[in-house]
Amino acid sequence: MNRKSLTRLLVLLIALSAIAAAIDQEESERKWLSMSGTVIKTLEALQAHNATMPPPPAEARDTGLRLRVLTFNIHNFRGYPEDLGTARWKSDPQEKLDIQLRTLGMLDAHLASLQECDYDKPLQLQLIERLGYLASFFPASHHKHCAGATLSRYPLLDNLNLTFLEMEGQVVVKRFLGRSLVRLPGGQEILIYGGHYDPVPDAEMDLIEEVCRLDRALKRPMIWMGDWNIQRTHVLYKRFHKMGLVDGFVHLGLPHTTTSLKGDRTRGGIDYIFCTPDIADRLESIEIVARGAAALDPNDPKSIAASDHLPVLAVFRF
Repeated sequence: MNRKSLTRLLVLLIALSAIAAAIDQEESERKWLSMSGTVIKTLEALQAHNATMPPPPAEARDTGLRLRVLTFNIHNFRGYPEDLGTARWKSDPQEKLDIQLRTLGMLDAHLASLQECDYDKPLQLQLIERLGYLASFFPASHHKHCAGATLSRYPLLDNLNLTFLEMEGQVVVKRFLGRSLVRLPGGQEILIYGGHYDPVPDAEMDLIEEVCRLDRALKRPMIWMGDWNIQRTHVLYKRFHKMGLVDGFVHLGLPHTTTSLKGDRTRGGIDYIFCTPDIADRLESIEIVARGAAALDPNDPKSIAASDHLPVLAVFRF
């Protein structure tokens, strides 16, 4: 085969590879959307949906489960620093998946809320399949790249995308808010809220308070977690107490340092796990995980962390 023929063959192979990648992306998009939570657009519709749900199990029992609960802004699987990740993963795309497998495998959560997981849907689907998770995805509103996901080792009974709830005719959640109902091995059912929030203006908090108020009628414990983008000194932080939510770090008397790997490393935390008082005393531990593939290696200037955020991991006893 002469050089001209080889060149044509190479061009053809590249074109076929690009077509195959586009088909894979399109199929992954469809599957991802098929696994997304039901969209609820009004508080009245949320109340009507709640009215169709059965009461909580009457005979739930403790099994000794140490329930590992995770919130993690995954930074759209770009790694941190992004420029190093982008350059390295062009030549070694498998490493992009491997670093997430190592991180989530190390964390070994039973329940997880992920933020910023809109990019690379084929990778997302590979990730949950390899790790054996059930999943529900939540497309975002104004900031499209800020979609979210709930991952679970236990049955997800109900998944709602509350992102597009309107107040006075306007969608006020700028990123996403998702709700999932999970059933634990002992029969306990917990409402899991994952979100990525914008504290300015405070209309989002008005909506969150309304959702919390309506959902109390379901008589299930709640865990609210995600990237809240506020520190404890922020005026909106007080509203969590008004909602009756318990900050896991405060409950155990632990400091809450920043979870961000960039910017001002001395500022307070922005990623939180809150729960309702009925399960606060089941909380055994909570930590910001700064080790393994989740963190940068201080001895390697070319190291890449899984995200620009550190994950927050809590353990509840059920």
